[in-house]
Amino acid sequence: MTTIFSDEIDGSSSSQRATTSIVNSQSTSPCVATFARAGSGANVKAALSGALTANTAKQMINITGSAGEMAWLSVFTNDATARTVRIRVTVDGVTAPYAFDSITGSISVADGGIVVIGNITSTVIATISYNLKWRSSLLVEIYSSLTETDKLTLHYNYALEA
Repeated sequence: MTTIFSDEIDGSSSSQRATTSIVNSQSTSPCVATFARAGSGANVKAALSGALTANTAKQMINITGSAGEMAWLSVFTNDATARTVRIRVTVDGVTAPYAFDSITGSISVADGGIVVIGNITSTVIATISYNLKWRSSLLVEIYSSLTETDKLTLHYNYALEA
């Protein structure tokens, strides 16, 4: 039996297969929040949420026209105000289903959130478990159950292909 992957016949310039689904301990909603702040040695970029409207998507990463890989992605709270947090990942425009879409139960501690890609082995060490891959676009959106500003942080890193 021969298996033919769609990326072998669709004529795309990138030979990389895209991630279609991320399954981990936090991929089922509502998920239990975990410590989600990457340690200082994790080499991640931090982005504050900016202004958020309750239960409304906020685009945090929007890459188009390039293939790439992401080795770390998490979202977490910056204070102990009770709220729920959601993160949704769209790979190559496919929204049915999203590559990842999960919401926490109520979080009332700082640094609680969702680790999409990566693995926290302690409060200071983060390791890579697998990479999220895309061929043409990546969209990462976050949500809070509250209207607030800079109360969530996104940690991430990625590499783009030529």
